[in-house]
Amino acid sequence: MRTASKGRQAGPADGGRPPEARPAEGWWCALRGWLTAWRERRQAVRTSRTVLEIYRLVRSLSPDMSEREVYCWVVMNHAGIDLAQAQRVLHRVEASFGVWPPPRAVTLCDIAHYLTCRELSAEAPLASRVRPDIARVIQRHIPSELDAVAARR
Repeated sequence: MRTASKGRQAGPADGGRPPEARPAEGWWCALRGWLTAWRERRQAVRTSRTVLEIYRLVRSLSPDMSEREVYCWVVMNHAGIDLAQAQRVLHRVEASFGVWPPPRAVTLCDIAHYLTCRELSAEAPLASRVRPDIARVIQRHIPSELDAVAARR
């Protein structure tokens, strides 16, 4: 079935309807994109707050722990995984954030960023393109002085 106005064939993705009979796709795509970005920002805020809360609790209970051990506990408690899995996650965080562009120590923001992306891709594996700049969202919720302290340890 060809339509004269668009020269496109209506197919199964269109519901077999000609372009004139389909709802306006522009506003729907824009709304869907905005809602997805909003959901991703909310997830980043939620993860940041939870990670920060766990970090502060672990740090207050065991102030003599190394930063890596604290991060391991944070990942274990937030993700509900065991020590070996948490260490693998930390290794992935280091590979993602600690190597490039300049080699640097992994920070709590890096961990929150990784966990947020991991959670978002687990929710919707096919739509796992994180749209907003969630690093900026996370940095608003995790104090920069924590990252400065971590870099000194």
